[in-house]
Amino acid sequence: MPVFRFRLEAQDGSGHYRQGAGEFASKEEATRYLEFREARYVHYRAPLEELTETDELCNRLRVAHNLPAFPKGAGLEDKAKVLKAAGVTLATKTRAHLAMDAQEKPYKLVKLEQVS
Repeated sequence: MPVFRFRLEAQDGSGHYRQGAGEFASKEEATRYLEFREARYVHYRAPLEELTETDELCNRLRVAHNLPAFPKGAGLEDKAKVLKAAGVTLATKTRAHLAMDAQEKPYKLVKLEQVS
C-alpha cells in the first residue's frame, strides 16, 4: 500500500499544524480520511473531570513555580500557555486534549504527496 505524507494547517491564523504520514490505498482515500478525522476533532469535547483535573493541576503548578495569578477569565488553554512561557509544560496527552477541545474549525489539508 502506498505511503502518503501530509500537512494540515489551522485556519485560525495561529500557525498550528499537523503533519505525518500514513498508508492509504489512494490519494482520494487519504484526503477523505484526514478530512473526516479533522471533523471529529472539531466536535471533540474533553471529559469534564479531565478539564477539572487539568485546571487544578495548572493552579498547583502556578503556585509551585511562584507565578502570578492567571488573568481573569483565562481558559485552560490560556493557563497552559502561561505555564509554558514560565518553562512548565503539561503532559502531551493533556495538551492535545485541550487543543482538540478548543478547536473550532478543522485544519485544512495543504500538502499530500505519495512517498512510496
